[in-house]
Amino acid sequence: MSTHDSVKEDIESFLWVLFIEAIQRYESEGEVPFAGYVKSVIHYGHLRFYKKAVNQWRHEVTLPLLSDDEELAMDQFPDDIAIDQEVLAADEEHSLRRELWRAFKELPITQQELLHQIYQEELSCAQIGHITQTTRQAVQQRHKRALAQLRSRMMH
Repeated sequence: MSTHDSVKEDIESFLWVLFIEAIQRYESEGEVPFAGYVKSVIHYGHLRFYKKAVNQWRHEVTLPLLSDDEELAMDQFPDDIAIDQEVLAADEEHSLRRELWRAFKELPITQQELLHQIYQEELSCAQIGHITQTTRQAVQQRHKRALAQLRSRMMH
């Protein structure tokens, strides 16, 4: 199986999951037609998948195939990696995450929900505006204020 076939199968599986989730989440009382809703969910989900895949591909290292007389692929990497620095970085990251969570919980619930929709559910400002019956610009302004308050709370 080639890498291309593997990626194709991953995308297809992901899109089927999106389709099923769209069916489950669709609100029949809403103004959006079912076909348009499903098409939108699949379209934006496909774009998110592609964006993540491209980002992953940019950070991957492709090792050349080696002949018998060449060194092993793993021997091509330097052996001077400072594990203690990585542990310190992980500890610092954990501390920052804890501080971020504390600051997040101090925000008003509406700002918490907005940040959750944008960063966890990966909804666009336009999608959130449609849900909340406000403009995309209003959602962007609320988002900007929420981030400013989050930064401010992290400083204190």
